[in-house]
Amino acid sequence: MSSRNSILARIHILKKELQLTDADYRSMLQNGFGATSSAQLCDDDLSQLAATMHGMKMTEKPDVSEKNRKKSSKKIWAAWYDLRQYLPDGKRSAEYLCGIARKNAPGITVMNGMLDFDPLPNDQADGIIRSLISAARREKAKLADVPF
Repeated sequence: MSSRNSILARIHILKKELQLTDADYRSMLQNGFGATSSAQLCDDDLSQLAATMHGMKMTEKPDVSEKNRKKSSKKIWAAWYDLRQYLPDGKRSAEYLCGIARKNAPGITVMNGMLDFDPLPNDQADGIIRSLISAARREKAKLADVPF
């Protein structure tokens, strides 16, 4: 099974584990990625979706990876998905998010297409959250200035 197919399979398993309705799942795809299906997403976006859904899991399992489980990590991902919907397609990537995160947490990197914010100290995580919220406000303001 290709890496892409295994990520797609993982996403659909997580959807079932999270008990997401089809409407909730489609809303997450539309708001976060501007897509109606996970098959439309590029590899980076698929990895981000899988990481976000994994972070949403509320059940604790000892053999499951503990990435993005902290409350601050979940807030970072929520702020990112709020910002992401206002960004042009070229900026909707793990590398773009990592660039924003590096301003507050210089050592953070994308590993295997995923970001893990759990090891960050609270002050760095709070800085990332503030940066993402500010960026979302700026992007929303840009849209408000566009005459239709």
